[in-house]
Amino acid sequence: MDTQNQPAITSATELLKQWWESKSFEGKEFCSLDESGQLTVSPFPAKIVSTLNHITGDAVLQTLQDKYRELKKLTDELIKEWSETDDKIKMMSKVNRLKEYISTANSVGDLESLLVPVKEYETVINSIIDENFKAKQALVIEAESFTIENNNWKDLTQKFKDITEKWKQLGFVDKKRNEQLWDKLEALKSKFFEDKRSHHEDVEHEMLQNLDLKMEIVEKAEAYTNSENWKETTEFFKQLLEEWKNIGRTIPEKNEALWQRFIGAKNNFFDRKKLHTDQIKVEQEANYEKKLAIIEKAETIKNSTEWSITTKAFNDLMDEWKAIGPVPAEHNTSLWERFSAAKEIFYGAKRSQADAYKTMLDENYQKKTAIIERAESLKNSSNWREVSDEMNLLFEQWKQIGHVGKEHSEKLWEKFISARKHFFNRKDQDRSRRKEQYEKNKEVHHIQTKNFLATLEHETADETAQIAEFRESLENIGEGPKSGEIKSHLTNLISELEQKIKNRAPKIADLKEQVARLDQVENTEAPVQNHSEA
Repeated sequence: MDTQNQPAITSATELLKQWWESKSFEGKEFCSLDESGQLTVSPFPAKIVSTLNHITGDAVLQTLQDKYRELKKLTDELIKEWSETDDKIKMMSKVNRLKEYISTANSVGDLESLLVPVKEYETVINSIIDENFKAKQALVIEAESFTIENNNWKDLTQKFKDITEKWKQLGFVDKKRNEQLWDKLEALKSKFFEDKRSHHEDVEHEMLQNLDLKMEIVEKAEAYTNSENWKETTEFFKQLLEEWKNIGRTIPEKNEALWQRFIGAKNNFFDRKKLHTDQIKVEQEANYEKKLAIIEKAETIKNSTEWSITTKAFNDLMDEWKAIGPVPAEHNTSLWERFSAAKEIFYGAKRSQADAYKTMLDENYQKKTAIIERAESLKNSSNWREVSDEMNLLFEQWKQIGHVGKEHSEKLWEKFISARKHFFNRKDQDRSRRKEQYEKNKEVHHIQTKNFLATLEHETADETAQIAEFRESLENIGEGPKSGEIKSHLTNLISELEQKIKNRAPKIADLKEQVARLDQVENTEAPVQNHSEA
C-alpha cells in the first residue's frame, strides 16, 4: 500500500466532514452523506443523488435545492389542478410523470411530503380504474350467462347490443386488462352470431323437411277418409293430428293448402262416423238402462260388512258391466263414476277394516316395544322400591295391551320377562347382601355401645371415689397459714367433679336404654321383607 498519499486522503475526508457539519440548510435532515462524499436523500436510500466535496459542495447543494423547489412547485400545481378537475382519469399521466420525476430527479428536500398527494391521487385513479374493470368484467360475466331458450335469438341479439353500448360508456381500464376482457366479449359475440346464422340455416332446412312430413300425413288422411273401422280410424286421425302439431313450421303458402286437404279428409270421415253413431244410439240407450240397473244393485250392497260374499257380488257385477256394450257418451263418465263410487265405498270400508286391524297390531307392537325399552333401561337400577313398583306397573300395562302378531309375540315377551327377571334377581342378591351387612353392623354397634357405657360408668366411679377422698381431706385439714386456700381448692375440685357426673348421667341413661333394646333385638329374629317377584 502506498503510505505516502495516506495523509492527503485523510485530510480530504476530514475537510469534507467539517464542511458538512458546518452546513445548515432546509432539508438537510432528510440527507445522508458518507465518508466518500456520496449523498442520499430519503425516501430513496439506495439512490446516490450526488458526490460532494468541500470545494464544490456549496454549488452542488444549491443546484439540488433549486431542483427540489421546482418539484415542490410542480406538486402544488398538480394539487390545484386535481381539485379543479372532475375527471380524475385525465390526471393519470401527469400524476405518473410527476411521481417518476420526483423519484428520479436529483434534489434535496422533503421528498416524502411531495409523494404523499401524488400517491394518494394514484390510489384514487387506480381505484376508479379497478371499478371500471369490475364493471366491464360484470358485462362479460353477464354475456357468459346468456343461453338459448325457446328460440330467444332476437332477445339475445338485443342484449349483446346493449352490452356493447354499456361497454362504450364505461371509463378507462389499463390496456392489458381491457384487451383481455374485450377479447372475451368479442369471442362470446362471435360465437352467438355464428350460432344464430347456423340456426337460421337449420330452420330453412327443417321447413323443407316439415313440408315433406305434412304431405305424407295428408296422403294418409285421404287414404283413410272412407274407412269404416270407426274406433281404430278415429284414433288414427287423432294420431295424425298430433303428428301434425308436433311438426314444426313449413313454407306458409304450402302449409295452408296442405291443412285444407288434411282437415277435409278428416271431416269427411267424422261426418260418416256420426251417421253410424246415430244408427247405434238406440242400442246405447238400452245399454244405459242395463248399466243403470247394475249401479242400483251395487248401491244396495255398498254398505255391507259381509266382506267375502259382497266381494264376490261386486266381481259378478263387474263382469256384467264389461259384457254390456257402450252407452251414450254424455252418460258414460257419470255412470262409471256412480258404479265406481259404490264399489269404492265397499272396498274402502274393507280396506279400512284391514288397515285398522294392522294399525292396531302396529300400535300394540310399538307400545310393547316401548315397555321393553323402559324395562331394559331400569333393569340395572338400584332404586329397588321405585323400580319394583314401576316394573309391576309395566307388567300390568303389558297385560292390557292386545295382540301384536304371531311373528312378534313370543320374541317380545321373552325380552320383557328377561329384563324383569334380571332386575328382581339383582334385587334378591342385594337384599341378601344388605341382610348380612345389617347383622354384622348390628353386632359391632352393640359391642361399641356396651364398651362406651362401661367407659362412662368407670369414669363416673373414679370421679365418685375422688370426691370421697377430697371430702375426707377437707375434714382432716388443720389450722394453718394456707388451710383456707387448700379448702377452697378442694371444694372447687369437688364441685367440678360433681358437675361432670351430673352432665354424664343422661348419656349413661340413654346408653343403658340402647343396650337394653339391642339385647332384646338380639334375642328376637328381625323380620325380612320379601321383595322377590311373585
